[in-house]
Amino acid sequence: TLISGHIIDEYLRKKIELSDQAAHLLFSANRWEREPTLTKLIEQGITLICDRYSFSGVAFSAAKEGMDISWCFQPEKGLPKPD
Repeated sequence: TLISGHIIDEYLRKKIELSDQAAHLLFSANRWEREPTLTKLIEQGITLICDRYSFSGVAFSAAKEGMDISWCFQPEKGLPKPD
């Protein structure tokens, strides 16, 4: 079980509060936890369909007041790129 996933669940259920920055980094951490699996599947030629990934995460966070889009992109660098 992914650690970040549990915290994200608590955040989405409004059981805990997080700053916008912390929430963004948590969602990014969740993607990084899955990166080895995603990369392995892609290398095997498997097509992955994700309903929410880096670009949508950046757009969602950057739309919030006080969130800089270039800052939001930083923790996504190095993840498999969507195509």
